[in-house]
Amino acid sequence: MTTTPAFQISILDHQLQAYLQKHPFADGPDPAVNAAARKAIAAGLHARPAAPELTPRLLSPAETQLSAAEQDALYRLFTQLHLGTHPQRIYRNDFAWEANLVPRAAKNVLVIGCGDGVELLFLRAVLPQAAITAIDYGNTLLPGLQQAVGLRFLQGDMNSHLQSLAREYDLVFSNHTLEHLYTPDDMLALLASLLVPGGSLVSILPMVGKTGVPFLNRIQAAASGAPLHPLDMILLDPGHPWKTNPGDLKQTMERAGFRGVELYQRQNHLSRGLNVSTPVFKLSRDFHVLSNNLLITPVRGLLKLCFRRVVPSRLPKLLFAFDRRLFCSTNKLMNLFAEEVLVIGHTPSV
Repeated sequence: MTTTPAFQISILDHQLQAYLQKHPFADGPDPAVNAAARKAIAAGLHARPAAPELTPRLLSPAETQLSAAEQDALYRLFTQLHLGTHPQRIYRNDFAWEANLVPRAAKNVLVIGCGDGVELLFLRAVLPQAAITAIDYGNTLLPGLQQAVGLRFLQGDMNSHLQSLAREYDLVFSNHTLEHLYTPDDMLALLASLLVPGGSLVSILPMVGKTGVPFLNRIQAAASGAPLHPLDMILLDPGHPWKTNPGDLKQTMERAGFRGVELYQRQNHLSRGLNVSTPVFKLSRDFHVLSNNLLITPVRGLLKLCFRRVVPSRLPKLLFAFDRRLFCSTNKLMNLFAEEVLVIGHTPSV
């Protein structure tokens, strides 16, 4: 049976986790913490259990559209927050298909990692009567959004908040949050424990561990024990420690106790940032990777030769700053060309 690679950077220290979320390439202001983070990354990077290849179901454009009543409700929320036509169009493209797959019977909703809260507008539009609780480390909600949606907002460490919640939710929702988990198996089991029997988890995340994602071979080499240089951190992107793929995602969900796991993608919109046909997606990916290999890889290789043992503390930050300014930026390619998948799983009914 064919399997595909998936990888994990397991770090248990919550302070290091928070540091890497803020400085994902271990290039922050504290050299000692940077060194500790690189050591933890090297020790924690490993291949995940092999999983069979899996192809998500592709949704046609008609299957990604909200009903007319839901679109009207969403428009009223946009208007209440004074959002212009351009951001409305961007948000609809990003979130409408996700909200369209949310179970409409949900009455008590938990949202983890809500960020600026735009996804909450869509949840309110499709679940007008539901109680919504949202958690995020910082409060970056759009002005007026909390009042418009009518939600309970919990600010601070997600792990601490989740440990204090009860088994009372019939829907847990997350948008591009699970890939930031350093212990996804434990977190998914915890989320399952907060769902009532027959409850659902709906989550959207990138498939960074799927064959074809740029630089996955570098991650595989590092996981196999190849030496890690500080300038290679951008290739690993420890800020996204769970580098999953469809087969690994479904298998992980099932181990955590979820049943009836289904995976979805959009036709001709495989990644979050590219609304193009599949052939164009692959052609663009190959072109950008080739450009990266010609423009960035030689610079990184030369610097690694010059600084094999002692790396000036500012050098990684300078290299990463140079990298990010190019159209073929390493980190940009890993995010832009990682396919986006929505997963739905359910807790067993009594």
